[in-house]
Amino acid sequence: MGVFRFKKFEVVNERSAMKVNTDGVLLGAAMTIKQADRYLLDIGTGTGTIALMAAQRLSQACIGHSDKRSISLRSSEAVRMTDAGPGDCPTEGPDARRIGRSISPCSCDEGLTGRQIGRSISPCSCDEGLTGRQIERSISLCSCDEGPDARRIGRSISPILCEAEPTGIRTLCLHAIDIDEASATEAEANFRNSPWHDHLHAFNMSLDEFARNGGGTEYDLIFSNPPYFEDSFNAPEERRNNARHTSTGLSYREILDFASEHLSDEGRVSLVLPAETEHALCRHARMYGLHLFRILRIRTVPRKAPSRIIAEFSRKRTETPEDRILTIQNEGKYTEEYLSLMRDFYLFA
Repeated sequence: MGVFRFKKFEVVNERSAMKVNTDGVLLGAAMTIKQADRYLLDIGTGTGTIALMAAQRLSQACIGHSDKRSISLRSSEAVRMTDAGPGDCPTEGPDARRIGRSISPCSCDEGLTGRQIGRSISPCSCDEGLTGRQIERSISLCSCDEGPDARRIGRSISPILCEAEPTGIRTLCLHAIDIDEASATEAEANFRNSPWHDHLHAFNMSLDEFARNGGGTEYDLIFSNPPYFEDSFNAPEERRNNARHTSTGLSYREILDFASEHLSDEGRVSLVLPAETEHALCRHARMYGLHLFRILRIRTVPRKAPSRIIAEFSRKRTETPEDRILTIQNEGKYTEEYLSLMRDFYLFA
């Protein structure tokens, strides 16, 4: 495959270890997205398709006040950084030091250059008599480096932020990680060529490394199409093994563990997995204080049992989780329900 074309974006589909696939597209179209969602994380992004679908779904719902939120990543493996303009320090509201862990550290030291700071270039220090304007859980970040542009510091990244939109438009900030360098690079290129390039950021790092370097960021939505093969034969290529097999790559257990620490109070985690993993998945989720609130069972035709599930969890207990079945085809044609789900994405829908 060269380029996979959706209605509002295109995905270069050549270098990623895991290509565009039905499971991922179903997750992108069917997972619960709320208008208030601002900070999202795609774990194991591959080509970046699911992240792009999430950005498209939120692009019409970005209504609210302008804000910024940052994440300081100290890894040399980060793929991209977004620059912040100089003199962008907040000057209203409670003292920045009183916001607690929701404020990013600051670095507006005059004369301090990116080259001098090196790999661990610190995000901002605007607390000398200045105050910060509290924006819900977050606070805007200053990047007032004097001297070389931050992009000249190699592949280090600090700070990462989503730039504020014009007044009245709510910021979307979506991070996507992949342990495979070629995949992360391809996702970043796909992000850069999309209508939402200012809001999407790809990182070449493992979930464990991202957790160590990501600070106290809380996400409204964490989603993944993770590896799920456990006992089957490995593929001959190591990169494809990492994308497909839990023994060599990511597992839903690691994602649930991460989500339990990094979801916002109202946050959700959405996963697409084989139907036979349902009981073990829900059991592990409960161990991490996460509770099923919605499950979509996916079958190819009416006569077959569901082969995939999209399972969604939150911190809140739900007495009766929403439980639905999606049938993709019937009598050789796509069902109306499937076409309706895919109408904003697939060219044929």
